[in-house]
Amino acid sequence: DKTEGKADGEEKEGEGTEQKKEKKGKGNLRLSEFLVNLNDPLVRRYLKCVINLRLSKASYVDEINENENIIPELRDKIFDIVSDKSYADLKSSAGKVMLKEEIMISVNEILYETFKTEPVIKVMFSKFILQ
Repeated sequence: DKTEGKADGEEKEGEGTEQKKEKKGKGNLRLSEFLVNLNDPLVRRYLKCVINLRLSKASYVDEINENENIIPELRDKIFDIVSDKSYADLKSSAGKVMLKEEIMISVNEILYETFKTEPVIKVMFSKFILQ
């Protein structure tokens, strides 16, 4: 038993890297909340949302989190995309689907530089408030 003689939550040296290699299946990268002013010149509107990126491999989540440059670049790109939208663009289901597609394409372009593949297979909103 690997846990013999260890306190709860304590790892032996090297176990963490073994666990990373064992991750299988798809990964989920949850980006912290976005609060973005929308492109509505006559009325002040905004979108508050939380975006989750479904990645084709769970190991990509750790690789992204370990590189301090990727998340800020992804967030910046998403801010650019969303801030160009109006309330009318986003209020319908079709508008939300189009936004997800646009985010997925743009994020995959950024991540392609690191992974030489397009790791994002789905964009999901766990919070989406238009006001």
